[in-house]
Amino acid sequence: MLSLLGDASLHYLRASTPRRTIKRQTVTELVIPAVSPVPARSEHVTRTEVVAMESSVGTQVVSTSLLLVLALLSFGASQGVEPLCQSKVCAATEECRVSEQCDASQKCTFSPVCIPKQTSTFLSGGCIIGEPLIRQAGNEWETVVCHPRAPCPTDFYCSVALMDVAARCCRSDTVRPPKPGVCPNPDPSVERFFCVDTCLTDNDCFYNEKCCNTGCAKQCTNPIEDPCRAKVCPNGGMCQLSSLGQPECVPVGLRS
Repeated sequence: MLSLLGDASLHYLRASTPRRTIKRQTVTELVIPAVSPVPARSEHVTRTEVVAMESSVGTQVVSTSLLLVLALLSFGASQGVEPLCQSKVCAATEECRVSEQCDASQKCTFSPVCIPKQTSTFLSGGCIIGEPLIRQAGNEWETVVCHPRAPCPTDFYCSVALMDVAARCCRSDTVRPPKPGVCPNPDPSVERFFCVDTCLTDNDCFYNEKCCNTGCAKQCTNPIEDPCRAKVCPNGGMCQLSSLGQPECVPVGLRS
């Protein structure tokens, strides 16, 4: 008799107690609005619906990641022609790239080579002149990556435009004139973790950035307005910046 009463009481408590679905619904409502609205009905969200919603979220994440990679490659698309490739003729299905060949003594030479365009696409982006430097590793091609312990060869800088993918060696633009503006003084209080030249000239930088010395290496930096622009020097003197970055007038013959 007690057993029957106990079972009946337990059955009553289970029937009268609401199912604890609040936490599950709350999590669903936090995630789903970005993809699709929560179903407008009073029934509980089923496991099938949750799986479908998670699948939709996963699909959008993959699509977003792909678009991000394509945007980065577009952002880092080259704007100039690599000098060594100007006279190199490749087949319609190939593209000219500059290859690094190093001997046992690490003496390196650079030459234009033709590689399949499909291969070149995955080794492209981040440079203003041409495309990243490449080298052959067995039967495969790879970009020449760079970091503080492996700087780029002469006339190449370490591009960080696609740092999420890799820092790559790019040809420096030594032809166009410097950009307007003045580099700010190096700030010794700023700790530098990636101390390698990420530019050699102003034109290795995107937009209006200039190639400035940060105290440990050259990096693309937002310029400041020339303090000497509004400085008027008497008696034919010339304005120059002091070691503290302040404009000062000096005689013409003493200008450094």
